[in-house]
Amino acid sequence: VLFYPQRGKARALGLEPPIVVGRDPGRARAFATDHGVSAVGGGARALSAGVLGSAAIVAVSHDELAPVTLDLISKGVRFILIEKPGAMDRASLAA
Repeated sequence: VLFYPQRGKARALGLEPPIVVGRDPGRARAFATDHGVSAVGGGARALSAGVLGSAAIVAVSHDELAPVTLDLISKGVRFILIEKPGAMDRASLAA
């Protein structure tokens, strides 16, 4: 999951690096090192609302799409791009 913290519109436009969040702290750090961005391990749902910005790109496994996206919405993330279909069935999508 990529988060664009609320530090100006430039960050949301991709002009400043995002924060990368991964479940595995080691892999998140490796990605951050390879791409020159900040990284946090422990997964998106472990983050508090204060860390999150207004926009996120969700790129997780299909079974985590709906739970992670709903968690982000509940924490006030307003703009979310979901990499895959947003749910595995109609009921999850309606939620």
